[in-house]
Amino acid sequence: MLFIRRGPRCVFIRTAEPEKLSQDISRELGGLSCSFEEGLTEAQEFHSLLFFTDPGIEKTCIEDAHTVVHVPNESSYILSRFFQDHLQKRIANVQLGPGLILMRVVGSGDDVAAELGEKYGGIRMELSTAISTGEVEDTVLVLTNASLSKVISIDDYIEQPILIRVPSHQLYWELRSKGVHLITQSLEKKQWYEMRVNIYDSADYYEIHYERLMLVLSELDAGMVLAETWTKDHALALMSVLAYQVRLFSLDSPQKMKRLLMGLEYNTKGRRFVDMDLYYRNRKINKNDKGVRNYKVDTPQYLRAELFKKLSQETVEKLLALESQLSE
Repeated sequence: MLFIRRGPRCVFIRTAEPEKLSQDISRELGGLSCSFEEGLTEAQEFHSLLFFTDPGIEKTCIEDAHTVVHVPNESSYILSRFFQDHLQKRIANVQLGPGLILMRVVGSGDDVAAELGEKYGGIRMELSTAISTGEVEDTVLVLTNASLSKVISIDDYIEQPILIRVPSHQLYWELRSKGVHLITQSLEKKQWYEMRVNIYDSADYYEIHYERLMLVLSELDAGMVLAETWTKDHALALMSVLAYQVRLFSLDSPQKMKRLLMGLEYNTKGRRFVDMDLYYRNRKINKNDKGVRNYKVDTPQYLRAELFKKLSQETVEKLLALESQLSE
């Protein structure tokens, strides 16, 4: 599971021709013009956001930018390209903003914010203010409940980010080494959910259904697999069947995990083609348990569609390709 990753680096470029220079640099570096919010959502790890402003500004703020450009490359590469004569002579000054780090937590993240504030003297403030206030040797830490393996938008952020007066490369390594501790601190009961998924298929397509499960767990960053083994599942009283068991740790509640599994149990026609039973604390989580589903509206087709909406197009295509190998 991914607990921490870098965000884009902000680069403030002062020039007498911000609009024209931004167009030329976009064309040369493969950048796209965007708003600040769009850039944060679209930019991936090691990408950069370029802010083009007027010259003569001592401390650049986001609000000063005439235009913003998202470039899918590191700031060091971008700065090296500025040494070309046709660009260098048009740039009055360049300023790097603070590094950006995203950390996944559970709940409000207050315990994590308090711990980091105490250790590093971090201050919570609005994102744009933190980026404008921070220097190149500072870091803006963003907390989120969302999976870091997917696109993160501003709507996924938890309240205000934390401005920390520590270089991003140093803070990144320190936080990465204690990521499990910090995310555990954010859990309500300071413990993970340890669950077991028993896969049973009367048609014996265990490998395919296992691959489907792993695809979804990986895409949604929904669980950390601890062990796998064959086991006996007691489907009915005095009767047992062979099942493939996957033990995992998860930040998601058993109810949420059961809902996810139900989306994998049914095909496009609403027919159940595999059993994925979930156990938590040696108790089977049933589909009608409180918090799992609303039986009046959550049909098999609805649960499947709900799950597929959370997945990337690439993962959906892989799932459909695997399902095409199953006989009706």
